[in-house]
Amino acid sequence: MRPMKVKLQDVIDGIDMVSEDSTCYLDRETGEVLFISEIADNDYDDDILELLEEGSDRFIEFPSQWDRNDYQTMVDFIESLPQGKEQNLLAISINGSGAFRRFKYTASELGLLDDWYRFLNNAHRELAIEWCEDNEIEYEE
Repeated sequence: MRPMKVKLQDVIDGIDMVSEDSTCYLDRETGEVLFISEIADNDYDDDILELLEEGSDRFIEFPSQWDRNDYQTMVDFIESLPQGKEQNLLAISINGSGAFRRFKYTASELGLLDDWYRFLNNAHRELAIEWCEDNEIEYEE
């Protein structure tokens, strides 16, 4: 089965959508990204859902939220900053439960939220490119 050429942004969006309760797949035949949720209706043809359940090689699963590892991306972002007050405050913010919420609040207070989202988007873009290459999926920008 020859892989379809996909839009890189579709892969990035799929990676962004994956959570504990959902995953995304790429349909190698159509190039379509399928979003499958455990808690919402999956609006796909029964034949497609059956093929997914059977583990058909027609579909490639996107990286999981654990593969995405946004916590490590926060650590990498903090380490990319110059040493000083901002780096220290953000490092403190990611300790313990509620780390993502505190990190975003602190980044916002420091005027770094846009920088954070650019950094996060770039990390997801790199993961998407790596995933495409690992699965021999042609992509376009």
